[in-house]
Amino acid sequence: MKLARALALATLGCALLVPVTASVAQSASLPNRATTTDTTGDIVFVRVAGDQVLPGGAAKKRTMGDIRTVQVTHTKTAIRVFIKYVELNRVGVDHFHVVQFRTPTRSYEVDLYATTRAWRGDPALYTASGSSPRCTLAWKLDYDLNTALISVPRSCVGNPTWIRAGAGMSNTYGDKRYADDGLTAQPAGRTLTLGPRLYS
Repeated sequence: MKLARALALATLGCALLVPVTASVAQSASLPNRATTTDTTGDIVFVRVAGDQVLPGGAAKKRTMGDIRTVQVTHTKTAIRVFIKYVELNRVGVDHFHVVQFRTPTRSYEVDLYATTRAWRGDPALYTASGSSPRCTLAWKLDYDLNTALISVPRSCVGNPTWIRAGAGMSNTYGDKRYADDGLTAQPAGRTLTLGPRLYS
């Protein structure tokens, strides 16, 4: 699991070097929701050989795992991330649906990991240091509607006054790992693009 997560994040780091265009809809005063429309056809890939990640390139014609929209909602009780894909199928070896978010005091990541043995998925919450706080997460992968929903209780992350969140997806097919960042800009490394501040 740790190796799969490391490879997935490494791939996302490569994917984030490719420009994406997005539009964020939000309210002018203390917004609690933002919807980002991602440019489709912006998936990239790397080649995987054992535990090595080798250079790849663009996969403009690939629709599986291509993020169409990301909606983040910060309610009084939860941080809710709803991802709509161009296509989401039970294919390949594994899927990583990744949500990263920042609060006034800490950074967190949720990895929703789905495999050929468990396409329903298994989520985990991590801090920036790699620790995993005890938390009951809610999630749903809908392969008919091409969507993923991840919900994190605010109490698990210190009941923050605001958050900034982003989402990405990485999946393996054959010797290639594909990835897409659901928001805009070109962040370096494994950091996903984060949207605007959202208040509970």
